[in-house]
Amino acid sequence: MDYPSIMNLINISVNYRIELRILDELKSALERIPGPLPSFSLAHAVLMLLILEDGSVGRKRLSSLMGIGEGSVRSLIRRLKEIGLIDVDREGCSLTEKGKEAVKKIRKVMSGPTELKLRMVDSATYAILLRGLEGKINVLKMRDEAVRAGGEGAIILVQLEGTLVFPETMEPLMKYHSEDERILRDSLRPSNGDIIIIGLGKTVRESKVAAISVALSALQAQ
Repeated sequence: MDYPSIMNLINISVNYRIELRILDELKSALERIPGPLPSFSLAHAVLMLLILEDGSVGRKRLSSLMGIGEGSVRSLIRRLKEIGLIDVDREGCSLTEKGKEAVKKIRKVMSGPTELKLRMVDSATYAILLRGLEGKINVLKMRDEAVRAGGEGAIILVQLEGTLVFPETMEPLMKYHSEDERILRDSLRPSNGDIIIIGLGKTVRESKVAAISVALSALQAQ
């Protein structure tokens, strides 16, 4: 491996450690919630921040978009407000400057979740792109994480030498689903070394949370 390639790998590793400190802070904040085990997860906390990326949103709308009850949304809002990531007013919830910075850091390593209609999946689904993680993943563990998050599994793809492949077999996606490859490329713009996670679930909400959960587990494993 040449010197520029080695330096690129080092920079990616350092960037992940720096950008993902916010995930550690979120996880710690959620673990401190007293009482019964909450019906939301780190994935829901990240999803809420990403939803608020587009502007202020009310509690009922957040509940609908996230697929969890209003009580759980209230608890999550309270926790994110306590650590300074969101504000609440009559218009609804919005990101603070700290929250905007947190989302910016997440966006440096993750794109999506993006809703897609793919031929290889029976219903609409959500996909996430992770930058530069090729060679550092465990596909079986990622699929198990999707199920733990309430989904039905996940499809994992890696971009290698300009081609999206299934990492278990190294077979190209275009061999079976050329139209899906085009959709994924147009929507997510993968580069070599990037990973695409397609969440599977009975509903689009389950798919969305499953995709985020798998992405976060992969990122935290770095």
